[in-house]
Amino acid sequence: MKLGLAWLIGFVVALLVALMVFVVDTPLGANLSLVGGLIGGFLVGFLVRDVRKGLVHGFVSTFVGGLLGMLLGLFVIVSVISSAIPVFGGAIGGILAIAAIIAAVGYGIAVGILGLVGGAIGGILGERMAPAPTPVAPPTAPPPQ
Repeated sequence: MKLGLAWLIGFVVALLVALMVFVVDTPLGANLSLVGGLIGGFLVGFLVRDVRKGLVHGFVSTFVGGLLGMLLGLFVIVSVISSAIPVFGGAIGGILAIAAIIAAVGYGIAVGILGLVGGAIGGILGERMAPAPTPVAPPTAPPPQ
């Protein structure tokens, strides 16, 4: 499979499960989204069928997906909180935005590490799979003499 498509699949899985933290809104949702990073990395490694590419791209795709998903959710929460405070909302919103960035980077690293593990497992299992059948060309006539 093309590497870009596998990377995109891992990215979308990590993005969706990072947004799941805000939908489920429990510690179980956070744990499930971390497992989603493992699944995203596994899919990348399995689809590219290479351990090295599965490691690198599994980490990067799940890190970026987890980071962006968490930033989206946290910035929505920060904007709601800062708009609700009449006088000092801008200053408090700025402080909360910095804290949200730090939390999102930490979450992205955690999801990326699980994507790294999943990429290795997926790459190992993908290499063991049988290669795709190659089409056999029809026999050609011998060249004229």
